[in-house]
Amino acid sequence: MNTWIKGYEGLYTISENGIIFSYCIKDKIKKINPTLDKSSGYFRVRLRKDKKWKSYKLSRLLALSFIPNPENKPYVNHKDKNRANDKIENLEWVTASENTFHRHL
Repeated sequence: MNTWIKGYEGLYTISENGIIFSYCIKDKIKKINPTLDKSSGYFRVRLRKDKKWKSYKLSRLLALSFIPNPENKPYVNHKDKNRANDKIENLEWVTASENTFHRHL
């Protein structure tokens, strides 16, 4: 199931599998392919709104869209430490200290 990306409602949707579609061009739907940032290991996508581009980690967009965050934790952790594994079940919200702890396990 696709859902609108928060802050980009009416412009971009995302599925639980990380597939993003753009609705920015009238009457055209375009699939957005994430790119692997070789320096960080994260998949990233660029989204445009009000003539401004912004880059996002795919994992963050997935977490914002599909993972509840009742404690309002600010970071997204990859449980298996593989930054390219953006499956929902591999992602979780964490605090800064929890994120640092996981990094050093």
